[in-house]
Amino acid sequence: MSKPPAKNKKISIAFCGNSAVGKTALFTRITKGIFNEHLEASISADVFTKQVNVDGQNHNVALWDTAGQEKFRSTTKSYLRGLHGVLFCFDITKKETFNCIDMWIQEYEQAQTLKDLAARYLIGCKGDLASKREVSREEAESYAKTKNMTYLECSAKTGDNVDTLLVSVIRSFKQKNPSLVTLGIMRPSVSDSSSSTLPSSSVTTSAPISAQPKEEEPVTLTKPQSSNNEPQEAGGCC
Repeated sequence: MSKPPAKNKKISIAFCGNSAVGKTALFTRITKGIFNEHLEASISADVFTKQVNVDGQNHNVALWDTAGQEKFRSTTKSYLRGLHGVLFCFDITKKETFNCIDMWIQEYEQAQTLKDLAARYLIGCKGDLASKREVSREEAESYAKTKNMTYLECSAKTGDNVDTLLVSVIRSFKQKNPSLVTLGIMRPSVSDSSSSTLPSSSVTTSAPISAQPKEEEPVTLTKPQSSNNEPQEAGGCC
């Protein structure tokens, strides 16, 4: 008697960081395969489900694009619970956005129930603008090491490191939590049915949606939202 096909694992990964650092451009490149220089600021959180195969195992990945502006920060915190991976994003051409990563880590740790289980990545966005960089690769790598994070530079424009990012995050989570993987538990907390749980029908790439955060409930998929990214703003941790 043949074995039933293995169920797809469910993974939740969130992008967080200041407004205008390039989070939504990277999110759009990963989810749609396109680069758009003219994206509006994210004012809530968009979620996009995408099927990713890692080492022969399919994973239904929920990608969360969160708002970086201070006035939306309380809402953003709602999406930082129950994550398998978190991407702390900054603009390599704006040092002030790098200086704000400590604040974003604090926001994440205040929201996350089992923060040590998630794979943490520091993402240097706009890698195609290296000639204008204000943060050196060495400085970013050194900082990431002190925070037990993996550092990657990505370019939504050229696609550099975009295709491998999700695979890297999923592998990192599985390597960090082998006991959860062995048990077939792919959520950081088996008792937490917040944003890490998706409807079982979400098995293929879908349109971006506007999500309403609900604690202790599965993610609710609602109507598509056309707004995607962040305009350039003044400096500061917002």
